[in-house]
Amino acid sequence: MDGLLLIDKEAGETSFDVVFKVRKQLSLKKAGHAGTLDPFATGLLIVLLNQSARLMEIFHLLPKEYEAVFVFGEKKLSDDITGETVLSGARIPTLDEIKRQIPSFTGRISQIPSDYSALKIKGVRAYHLARSGQKVNLEPREITIFHYEIIDYTPPFLKVKIKCSTGTYIRALARDLAENMGTAAYVKELKRTSIGDFSIDRAYKTSQISPEKILSPDHAVDFIPCLTVKDDKIEPMRHGIPFNSSFLADPLSYTDDFYVLKSIKGEFLGILKNKKYFFVRSTAAQT
Repeated sequence: MDGLLLIDKEAGETSFDVVFKVRKQLSLKKAGHAGTLDPFATGLLIVLLNQSARLMEIFHLLPKEYEAVFVFGEKKLSDDITGETVLSGARIPTLDEIKRQIPSFTGRISQIPSDYSALKIKGVRAYHLARSGQKVNLEPREITIFHYEIIDYTPPFLKVKIKCSTGTYIRALARDLAENMGTAAYVKELKRTSIGDFSIDRAYKTSQISPEKILSPDHAVDFIPCLTVKDDKIEPMRHGIPFNSSFLADPLSYTDDFYVLKSIKGEFLGILKNKKYFFVRSTAAQT
C-alpha cells in the first residue's frame, strides 16, 4: 500500500495523532505527514504512506494557503489562542490602518518565528525552552507571502486568507502586523485550505479513510517536469543501475533539480534529484 491521503484534521488533534490513526487503521509499516499543523489548527494534512514517505521533501516546495482569524487588543505568550494572556486592553486598530500595513507583509519578507514553535535550538524544541522560562533566540527567516487578503473585519476579529511558502508562521504574521501598529494580536482560528493543488475539498476525516481513498504518488508531482524512460531500462533502474541519458526515450537534456520518471505508457516510475534516484517505485507497489 503506497501513496498519499488527504486528511481534514480536526481541532485538538496533533499531526502525530493523525498519522498514528492512519497507520493503525490501514495497518501500515510507515507513514509521515507533509507539514505540521498546530493542535488548535484544522484543515488539510497530507499523510504519505510507506515508500511515498520519501516524497516529504517534494511537498516542502509547494505553497500553502490558510484562513485565519486574528484577535486584536490582546497578547498571548504563544501568539495563539492556547497561550497565556500577557497583555489585554491594547488598542484596536481601524480597518484603514490594517489595510495600509498589508503590503509590507507581502512578497519576500523576513520573519522571526514564534518562540513557541517546533524549531530546534541546539537540538531542543523552541517551545520546550520557552515553557521552561529560558530565553529563546530564533534567527529571522526569509519567507514569501504570495497573497494576503482581508475577508472580514468585525473589531477586534480580523479574518484573512494567506497563501505563503513553507516555513511561514501565521502566528508570527498576526504578532508582527499588530506590533507594526503599536498594538497586540493573536491567532484565534487557523485552517489550512490547500497545499499546492491539493484542496481541503478533497480531504477526509480520519474516521472516513479507507484504501480506496489513497492517491497514487504521481498525483503529488504533477508540477515537476517529466522524463520518459525506455522500456528496457525500467528494470535496471529499479535495481539501482545509475541513471544516465541512455535511459531516456527522448534525448533531452535534464538540468533541473527534480524530474518525474515515467514509462512510455505513462506509468509513474520514480523521481530523479540532481541526476540521482530520489524515489524509485517498486514493482510491488500498489496505487
